[in-house]
Amino acid sequence: MKKQKKYHQRKLAIIEMIEECEECIKNAEAFIDQLPTHNFFNAVGNANNNVNRYIKIKNYLTERYNR
Repeated sequence: MKKQKKYHQRKLAIIEMIEECEECIKNAEAFIDQLPTHNFFNAVGNANNNVNRYIKIKNYLTERYNR
């Protein structure tokens, strides 16, 4: 019973982390959409890097969840 409970707690934690990644991706994409690209190229580049990083984390977590 304890193993089952621990297993489900891990699954719920992974789901919460995936949801947080999705929220961060939405925020970074909204930031990119608000800025004109020619004035803030470095900021947009950093935001794109963050989006890519969160997508990688989300993919890893999804893979972990499906094990």
